[in-house]
Amino acid sequence: MGGPRFHVLHNGRVLAGFTISAVGPPRWSCRTQNYRMLGIETTIRGLGGIATLGELLRAGHEADLVHLFAEYGRIIRVRKGWYAAADIDAAVIAACRVGGRLACVSALAFHGLGTPAPTRLHISVPRTASRLRSAGNHRERLAQSPDAAIVVHWTRSQPTGDRLAVSVPEALAQAQTCRRR
Repeated sequence: MGGPRFHVLHNGRVLAGFTISAVGPPRWSCRTQNYRMLGIETTIRGLGGIATLGELLRAGHEADLVHLFAEYGRIIRVRKGWYAAADIDAAVIAACRVGGRLACVSALAFHGLGTPAPTRLHISVPRTASRLRSAGNHRERLAQSPDAAIVVHWTRSQPTGDRLAVSVPEALAQAQTCRRR
């Protein structure tokens, strides 16, 4: 009636279990929720590739399992409370880690227009943004270690686009303004 039973533990709690059978694939059974617990990556992709912990919790995932997925590299912890799919563009992760999204020529490259690889990362943040982080380390504040490879575009209005990058028309407008500086 089935082979050995294994459990996925995190912080002393059984999150999921599976049984190895002589015939067929391993059978999964989740103790706390159902199969939705194993769909964290799918949920993040459905939200555009980046999601907040609050969004994942509202989708039915447990915080312990989200942290476990990040520990094992299935998803990336971008900054406190923000997670990304493991295969998302590195420039998008860097922009989110700073506290914004791709802007100007970086957004144009992301959308497939303009230069394929800009030399500097252009990031759009609201003018009220605070606690901006280094693009390489989410624990290090940008103000403490300024990075010449990052250009921050402070915006007064709500930019158009998605959470990964500003829209193409806005990126074109930013690029015209940026080149005049």
